[in-house]
This record gives sequence, C-alpha cells and structure tokens, in this order.
Amino acid sequence: MYHPPRRLTLPPLRRNLPAAKSPGTLCPLNRARCIIRLDNSPVITQRSIVPTHRQLAILTVILVIAAFLRIYKCTETSLWMDELDSIELAMGNRTAHDFFPDAVIRYDHPDPLSLSSAAPWWHIWNQVQITTHPPLYFVVLRWWIDAFGARPAAVRSLSILFSLAGIIIFFDLCRLIHGVPPALIAACIMALAVGQIDIAQEARSYPLLIFLGLTSCDCVVRIKKRGATPRRLFYLMIFLVALLLTHYFSVGAFVGLMIYAATRVAGRDCKRVLGVFLLAAVGAAAAWGPQFLRQMRTVPNLDPSYTREDLPNHALQIMLRASDLPLKYLCGDTFSDRFSQTIHLAVAAMVVALILLSRRRSDLFLWTLWGLGIILSVVALDAAHHSILLQITRYTILASPALMAILAAARWPRWHLLPLIVIFLLTALAVVRECSEIPAKQDFRHLSLIIDSYAAPDELLVFYNDSGWVAPGVWYIGYEYYLPDSRRPWMTLRHPPSAILLHSLQSREAFWLIGRTPDVDGPNLFPGFRPELVWHTTAGGVCLMRKSNSAHSIR
Repeated sequence: MYHPPRRLTLPPLRRNLPAAKSPGTLCPLNRARCIIRLDNSPVITQRSIVPTHRQLAILTVILVIAAFLRIYKCTETSLWMDELDSIELAMGNRTAHDFFPDAVIRYDHPDPLSLSSAAPWWHIWNQVQITTHPPLYFVVLRWWIDAFGARPAAVRSLSILFSLAGIIIFFDLCRLIHGVPPALIAACIMALAVGQIDIAQEARSYPLLIFLGLTSCDCVVRIKKRGATPRRLFYLMIFLVALLLTHYFSVGAFVGLMIYAATRVAGRDCKRVLGVFLLAAVGAAAAWGPQFLRQMRTVPNLDPSYTREDLPNHALQIMLRASDLPLKYLCGDTFSDRFSQTIHLAVAAMVVALILLSRRRSDLFLWTLWGLGIILSVVALDAAHHSILLQITRYTILASPALMAILAAARWPRWHLLPLIVIFLLTALAVVRECSEIPAKQDFRHLSLIIDSYAAPDELLVFYNDSGWVAPGVWYIGYEYYLPDSRRPWMTLRHPPSAILLHSLQSREAFWLIGRTPDVDGPNLFPGFRPELVWHTTAGGVCLMRKSNSAHSIR
C-alpha cells in the first residue's frame, strides 16, 4: 500500500542570535559554550583545556620519569670545555685562562673556577667579552653556585631544573592551544626526547633558553585568548628581554613570535603586544648593546675555524643538515649519527608532510612560525658565512618544541596511535642511551687522573695549543678543577718556544706536554727531547718528553 511521505515540521528558530563574524565566535545558544570554526582547526572549548585529576596525575608521572632520566648518570661524564667556560664566566673574572702569561713557568696555582677568587656577581655583566653569548645565564648560574657550590652535580642541576620547568610550561601552552590530551602527549615526548636529556645534563644556557622561549609563547597565547591585562603584558616583556639576553640565536624565535602576535591577536590588544615587543627589543639593546659591540671587537673574528666548511655544493649541504634536525631533536646527536641519510630524509619528509597537510589549521600556526624563524635564521648565517652552524644541534634546539607539538597535535588516522609509537620509541632510545656508556665530549677528569698517576710532584706541565680560538689555558683549568691540590709547576704555550725557554728546559731531564697531539708537536717544538709515554683522551693528549741523550726508563 502506498504511503505518502510525511511533512517534517521544524521548531521555530530562536530569534536575536548573534551572527558569526569571525572564526572562533562564541554563540550563546544555551548555557553550554559553542565555538564556530571556519578553518580546519579542532574545536577547543573551555572544558577541554581544564585538566582533570587523572590527567594531572599522568602529568606528575611524566615529570617524575623526566626527572629520573635527567638525574640518572648526570655526573657520569666530565665537565667539558664549554661547561668550564660557563663556571669561569659565572665567577665574574671573564675567561681568565685566555689571559695567562705565555711561556712563563709558574709555581702558583690560580683557580678561576673557585668562589674564593670570584668577583661579585654584578661584575659578570662587564666580563663576558671573550665569548659569543649574552650574560643572563652566567648571572643565574652564579646565584646558583653561591647557594650550592661549583661541583659538577651542582652546576648541572640548574639545567635539570630549567628542563623540568620547561616541560610544565610546554604542557600549559599546548593545553591552551590544542587541549589537554595532545598536551600530555607533547609533554611526554619532551620528557623522553634524548636531545632534551642531553642538554639538561650540561651546565649550558640551552634549557634556560627553551624555558624562556616557551614562557614567552605562553604569555602571547594567554593574551590572545583572555585579553591583554597589564600583568600579562609586564610578564611578556620580562620574558622577552630575558630571552634576548640568554642567547643570540633567540632572535629568530623573537621575530616568529612577533609575527604570530601581529596576525593572531586582535584589536587594541595587538597594538599593545607589538608595543611590548618593541620595548623588549629596545630594552635588551640598551642593557646589552654597548657590551655586545665590545664583544664583537674582542672575540677572535667571531667565526671559529671549527664552524667553517670548504666543501662544494654548500646549499645542498645546508639542506641535508636541515633534514637531520628532527631525528637529532628526538634521538640525540650520538644515536642519530648511526642512521643513514635515507632515514634522516624520511623523518624530515614526514614532518614537512604534517605541516603541509595541516596548513589550514590555525592552531599549528604558532609552531610553524616558531620553528621556521629559528631554523631559517641559522640557515641564513650558514649561507652567508659558509659555516656549519646548522650541524651543531644545540644552536637550533629552541625549535625542537615546535616539532614535538606538531607530532602530538597532528590528525593521524586513529590520531592517538602514532604519538604512542613515538613515545615508545623515545622510551626505548632513552633506556638504551642510559644503560650504555655515555661518551664524554672532553674528558678532563681522565686527563687529570693520568697526570696525577704518572707525573712526579716536581715535574713541569706544559699546556700547548697554537689555535687562535682555544687557548692552552683550557687544559690548565680542567686539570686544576679536578686536581685542586696539585702543586706541580706549569706554563701555557701558544707559540713555538724561544731560544731562552729551550735553554731553560735543557736543565730538566723531562717534562710533560699536554695538548691536542703532544706526541706529534713535541719533537718539532722541543729539539733534543723525544716522546716516551703517550696517552690519548677525548680532552687531548698527555706525553712525557725526555731528553734524547738521557737513559731510557719506564715509569
């Protein structure tokens, strides 16, 4: 039997509803909050950014695991050259090892890494000419050393603290942009990323740099969502100035964040935020500009030899190094070096595909600007100076949170599956790294132990290096740091010895030469002496130089 179709009767529309004028307009249909999106970004409601007690418990577990991975074997390796420089600069006496008198045998033992010889902390601002960093980290490190001392565990614990604080800020930032579940995944990736663990176990400025960068982003996002109150604007200016005074490569992040604020903060708030960016730039330039100009004149060329590259096809090399960055951020320098270039390119292609597929998602716009601003600024320097700065991961490590946020917030098929796989792999990598021997960059502890075990108390130590960038005093401060009670005579040598010095050394049966390749340099520098005992360490070589006409003996 035929039944005619029924006519549907719709309820009358509610009148006086506000029209959606822009993406993200709130429509009070009822007491629930509704967001109208005209782009392809996910809907983030007020309820979805408030973590539950269970989610806070998960975040606590993530932080506990992150703390364990950063504390475990924190002092397994020796402090290397850059960490010794950090302590030395924090003492307010500039890099004193660069100014040791050359070719002078000394019997005193100055200790530029000790608080007993340190200047007041406010002297640090004017004593960082022989380095390529602004002074803020060294000031903060000095305050930390005043409270906890200058031993390896103490100075490295400051980096661990900033690394853990950065994870908390990263979670809060991702929570505001993407919601709580992607924020938990992002925090977990940062907690387990081997690249983050590596920098957290060094007395360097990079964990502080990431912390300040993320807090600056967090302030801008809060202003975008909740308005530009005087307190938020003040905090934003403080964090931006601190960011610029921590590392020079933060300029790319500063520009990227300013572009985001100019395009995403609406109305009068946009003018206020841009005014804060301008004040921050002017304030940082006024506070540090004169010292920066002095630094430009005093640092040798500001272009060390180890960053120069003479290979052809430099543009292609830059592209290949850029493709290495995602794997290095997640797996660390040492582990990622074991993979072929094909794996590096595949990982980089996956990240680029994520960005292109999500180009209409406004919630990823901040991360795109942030990462590109940092990486492109270093790429520009490499292209202009024919250098390899992009190969040194820590110079672009500030861009790593952008990669982690994109991985956590991407719309995968069954979106939660791939982030969980990434977390599992990062956990496995972290366990493999921590269960294996951690390679030391420069093992001054091993070098000092060799000297203390084989050198007699009255034998001369000669620290030699002819490089204009690394002074031979670096070996002395590493030796003095790990053997503060040693009383052996010593001297530093930058150039081949003079006839007067050679004549003075002829009165000695033997002396110890410490440097990059002392067994090779020794016979050329000191005629009449031959290398007898040689040890090679990651910090350099140790060689006993004995008179050629003396009786042979094994020590």
